[in-house]
Amino acid sequence: MEPRLPADTGAGTESRVLLEPLRLFAHHGHPATSVRAIATAIGIKAPSLYEHFPAKEHILARIVHIGHQTPLAAFGRTVADCAPDPVSEAEVADLVAGGLSNREIAHRLVITQRTADTRIQHILPKLDFANRAQLAAWILERRMTHENRPRGPRSHCGSDHDGGFMRLHEH
Repeated sequence: MEPRLPADTGAGTESRVLLEPLRLFAHHGHPATSVRAIATAIGIKAPSLYEHFPAKEHILARIVHIGHQTPLAAFGRTVADCAPDPVSEAEVADLVAGGLSNREIAHRLVITQRTADTRIQHILPKLDFANRAQLAAWILERRMTHENRPRGPRSHCGSDHDGGFMRLHEH
């Protein structure tokens, strides 16, 4: 397969100054390709090549840069199109309160154990807790408080949000 540059790289001498070295580097390697060989393949004299690039290494750097633009752009679009993480901190905290280990939380939520570990490490300082036991006690206390509060009209904003995590379970 013959090496090629993306269609939007340019035309004329600019394109040839990149395409011919790309072909030579692909067939002979960068170290074995001389500036003279590149100039000859382009159809110009060696000193004229220096009007475009100060050294052979700069040509290679530009080719590598161009070669990475398309996959990098595709990666950026993929990341931008990703849905938000479906696992909330409230879900993780609730499972901690249920006595599950990080491994069990990971299995239950279909995430890696490392992700579960990280989520818990992010939750604890937000609530000024030093350990899982404090988090579990807080969640259980909030659950009990919620279960014992009188049922009545919702707040003026229409939510049950109580300043911390949203209520974790509907009973």
